[in-house]
Amino acid sequence: TSSKDAFVESVRGAAAGMIGICAFVVAFSALAALLAIGCCHIAQQWERVVVLRLGRFNRVSGPGLFWTIPVIESNTMRVDTRTRVTTFYAEETLTADLVPMNVDAVLFWHVWDAAAACTEVGDFTRAVEMAAQTALRDAIGRASAAEVAIRREQLDRELKRVLEEKVAPWGVTVLSVEVRDILLAKESGGSGR
Repeated sequence: TSSKDAFVESVRGAAAGMIGICAFVVAFSALAALLAIGCCHIAQQWERVVVLRLGRFNRVSGPGLFWTIPVIESNTMRVDTRTRVTTFYAEETLTADLVPMNVDAVLFWHVWDAAAACTEVGDFTRAVEMAAQTALRDAIGRASAAEVAIRREQLDRELKRVLEEKVAPWGVTVLSVEVRDILLAKESGGSGR
């Protein structure tokens, strides 16, 4: 019976060891699966993803499947590279001959360099909007009311040229600028009487 008890004890010990090894393998496999899920990313056809490694620019990934190293690398920003449409306006902007005008325009643009869009300016979308509005106000202020109303295409070209120079360092291309409405602003009460 002692040899039988010794055999049973050895089988129990082997079974306990196998259970321990299986638990370790399952835990290790679960941890490896979690790390693999955290490393694997997908960027859509129109997206580029800026990846930083330890806080410094490393690469632009996408479209499709890409991998990152957990903790060391991070996906900082997903940049949409499709054409964007931004409306902007200048309300009650004075022309060179001091006539207040309201002008609405549309800007067509897209990001061609995701790294620059992420690293050169904090919020490239807002920066493009503000640059467009400022350029429109400046262009109106340099021309007379008649010039603004008559030379719409020239105003479009001038705005496009000025904006291209301003936003190029941010990785943005201006495709076109179109002035939609040009209206004389309503006079404020009592100023012309």
